[in-house]
Amino acid sequence: MRSRSVPDNPVLVVTPNPELLNRIDTLLHQLPLDTPGLPSPATPVTARTPKAAANVISWAQERGEGFSLAITDSIEAAQAIWSVAPKLSVLHIGLPDAHTLEDAPSHQLLALPASPHPILLQQAVLLLADRAATERQLRIELKEQEEEAVRAEAQHYALRSLFTMLHTVDNDLAERANRIVSLVARTAELLNLNDTATLMIAARMSMLGMVEVPEATRIAIRTGKPLQEHEERARRLQTRTGSNLLKTIPGTEAAADLLSLQTPDRDGLPQQLHPSRQLEATILRLAMEVDRRLCAGFVPVTAAEDIVANPPPGLRAAVRDLALVNALTDACLQERDVRVDTIRASQLRSGMILYRDVYTTRGVLLVRKNQKLHPPLVRHLKQFAAGVGIVEPVAVLVPAVRRMVRPRWSD
Repeated sequence: MRSRSVPDNPVLVVTPNPELLNRIDTLLHQLPLDTPGLPSPATPVTARTPKAAANVISWAQERGEGFSLAITDSIEAAQAIWSVAPKLSVLHIGLPDAHTLEDAPSHQLLALPASPHPILLQQAVLLLADRAATERQLRIELKEQEEEAVRAEAQHYALRSLFTMLHTVDNDLAERANRIVSLVARTAELLNLNDTATLMIAARMSMLGMVEVPEATRIAIRTGKPLQEHEERARRLQTRTGSNLLKTIPGTEAAADLLSLQTPDRDGLPQQLHPSRQLEATILRLAMEVDRRLCAGFVPVTAAEDIVANPPPGLRAAVRDLALVNALTDACLQERDVRVDTIRASQLRSGMILYRDVYTTRGVLLVRKNQKLHPPLVRHLKQFAAGVGIVEPVAVLVPAVRRMVRPRWSD
């Protein structure tokens, strides 16, 4: 045996024939240094007998090493090789009997004539080395997939535990998180975003930081009551708290960072943030702003309209993005299965929601948008319409029976 120091994935040559050994040695040293599946330089590891070949392979396996292929002129050596490495490809110099070829495990035998042309020999070595490299990479990928599956399962369990904590602390928090997830998912779909895994984890955990906010403050936020200074401070810090909790789960660091960018009074996003991550952060911020307005009594579509009309810090540029605004508004329209309709004042009914402010024909404001109509208000509006007159048609939100339609935002 020529060497006991096995390079990465070398070629094993098993022969007592010095002439064949020299041919193989010369061939390997003439191959390009970047040949797939072979070390650089491709100095062979040699053995003279089948038993020595099996011992070399066993010794390499104990060290966690292996071979790209084996070259031999002895079918006994090939069988000895397969006894310890059944997946190792063998290049046999000399055509063995047909029954021997059938016995080769998984067709791991390639046979050439006893004195093959140098080009044929070179191509055979390149073919087997490339196949070995491909199979090795596939095994690595499969192992990584198995490890990734284990990590994903552990991550899923941890995320589910955190979300269960939301239910335990305050069931409304979990419902609000689900609403944000739904809104984010629809907006992202309308914008044709492909990889949204990180965004969806951040959306799912958007209410996580609220578990450390006092119950009285959570109730005040949920019911839209004015917050005291310390309550407003807790609300602003909840996304940072949630981000820190999320970072305890391996593999969710990107989602945690995305969540940390959702502070309501943040003026903007870091300039070094990747454009795709900026868009994800903006979508999540918009969805959370819609949620805040829903707590204050808005309905989804008027919440989106209010964000456009009165953008909070950090979203002034976002509301100028017509594609983003249209996607958000469409997603909000789907939230409650409603559509915008324009009707005469005589058609107003209790339960409808005003989509726009209602004015008299003289320009006096009668009722602001987002107001849910009740019987006395309906009578009041109909009386004004019959007397002084109101601007018609009146835009209202009504349950959607078919595909929802609404006017598009445009320049």
